[in-house]
Amino acid sequence: MLWLDYSSFVFICKTLTNDWFEVIVNNENGESLWLKKSELAKFSSWETYLLEMFGVARLSDESQKIRQQPNDSSEEIKYSGQDCFQVKSMNGDWIEIFTADYCDESYTDSKTKIESGWIKWRQGNKLIIEYYITD
Repeated sequence: MLWLDYSSFVFICKTLTNDWFEVIVNNENGESLWLKKSELAKFSSWETYLLEMFGVARLSDESQKIRQQPNDSSEEIKYSGQDCFQVKSMNGDWIEIFTADYCDESYTDSKTKIESGWIKWRQGNKLIIEYYITD
């Protein structure tokens, strides 16, 4: 992801060594290059990265339900409206979400407030959420 307004250029790290990152530079074919660690090139785990996001949402082409617990057999939480969540915690491929304070009817068409729910953030190596570093 490239956000020039915020001086942010984000890569998915494929391999991490003491001095280098192997980063994916082409999401279509998985091509990667090596980037030397520096003050400007920093690593964040997915957990840290997603906890710092302004918001997350499920991908519209994925029909994933919000669950009460981090598993596919857990009871579904009914949700109406546009996704507008923040990340509370992570458990493997699942993230615990809640409706952010800024998600009111004037900001989105969210009609359901979630205090705690679980969605998958990845399926294997495929990311199945969108994340936003700012509004």
